[in-house]
Amino acid sequence: MPGAGDGQHAHACRLQRLARLPTVLAFLRHLDDADAQAAVLRRRLAFLEEPAGFFHEGDRPLSAEEVDDPFRRGVLTIARATSREELRSLRETITSLPE
Repeated sequence: MPGAGDGQHAHACRLQRLARLPTVLAFLRHLDDADAQAAVLRRRLAFLEEPAGFFHEGDRPLSAEEVDDPFRRGVLTIARATSREELRSLRETITSLPE
């Protein structure tokens, strides 16, 4: 696969997981088990709470403030905002599910 040796494959997998999330959310309403719904959402929440990044210095992910390139900074800024809202939404949804 082109780019597999330089980390592009790993980034593509991350993006694919993000792209599939709306589909999973759309179909969770058809699952009549609130515990199962919450379990799916908790797995996504745990994934998002793990440290991650698109650009690294050694093993350390770089923040938007540490990147000089305006395009990379844009990617990081958008990813941060998206993650923040997804975390908020997941926590709110998990809390709202019947017990």
